Amino acid sequence: MMWQRIIRISFLILGFLVLYVSLARGSLDLMIKDEKENELRKIPISSEISYKFPETRTLPTNPFYSLKKIRDQLWISFTKNQLDKCRVMMLIADKKMSEVMIMNQQNIEKQVVVGTTIEAINQLKLASQGLKKSQLNETEKETILIQINQAKYVYKEIIKTLKISQEEQGFLFSKVEEVL
Repeated sequence: MMWQRIIRISFLILGFLVLYVSLARGSLDLMIKDEKENELRKIPISSEISYKFPETRTLPTNPFYSLKKIRDQLWISFTKNQLDKCRVMMLIADKKMSEVMIMNQQNIEKQVVVGTTIEAINQLKLASQGLKKSQLNETEKETILIQINQAKYVYKEIIKTLKISQEEQGFLFSKVEEVL
C-alpha cells in the first residue's frame, strides 16, 4: 500500500519533470526564432545607440524565479549551434538587465539589484568567451562582437542610474570592463 503511493508519486514527479523539460525545449526553439527575427527586444533604451531589451515579467523576488533560472540553463545546454548559444546567453544577460531596471524603479533591496546586475554581466562575459572559442567565421563573430560592445555601453549607462553607492558602481563598472 505504502509502496504503491511512493511509486505513484515518483511517476507523477517524473511526469512533471519530463513536461517541464519539454516545455523548456519548445520555448527555446521559439525564442531562437524570435531572437533571429528581432521580435523579442521591445523595450527601447534611450542612449546614443539604438538598443532594446526583451520584456521580463518574473523578478528575482518572485518565488518562481528559480524555475526561470533552471529554464535559462536548459536553454543554454540544449543549444548546440555556437552562434545561437552566444545569442541565447546575450538574451539572458539582457533579460537580467531588464529586471535590474524594473527593480531599481520599484526600489527593491539594493543587494538584489547589484546581484542581478553581476549575473547579467557574467552572462555577457560567458557569451563573449564562447564567441572567442567558437569556430565561427569572422563576419559572424564581428556581428556578435558589435552587439556585445553595444550591450557593455548600455549596461554602463544603466549602472549610472542605479540607486547604489559609488563603490558599488565602480565595482560594477570594472566587472563590465572585464567583458572581452
